[in-house]
Amino acid sequence: MDVAGGFATTNEDGRDCDGATANSERTGVLVPAVMVLSWIYKYVTGRQPPGANQLDQAGMKLASKAQEMKDKAENKADGFATGDEQVCDGYCDLMIGVDGKPRGGNTKVG
Repeated sequence: MDVAGGFATTNEDGRDCDGATANSERTGVLVPAVMVLSWIYKYVTGRQPPGANQLDQAGMKLASKAQEMKDKAENKADGFATGDEQVCDGYCDLMIGVDGKPRGGNTKVG
């Protein structure tokens, strides 16, 4: 610990007592945060910052895959509702017996 004029100028860990290290740590977080916010602002306002095309392509690919999965689920649900064996992929046998009546448990309603 350095002493100048009766006052400590550094802490035990070597940091300056005037907070210079703390300020540089804040700056180290502040600069990237400002850069990210700037990029987002440019993207939202349509200025096409670097990497915007890749982000758009990834979003379109994700939306396409989600729509594909939704359509597939709807087709399977329709197949289960109509009893279409080809759409059910054999799982309809678990719900509908050979005689065409529902299987398992109490099938009475009300």
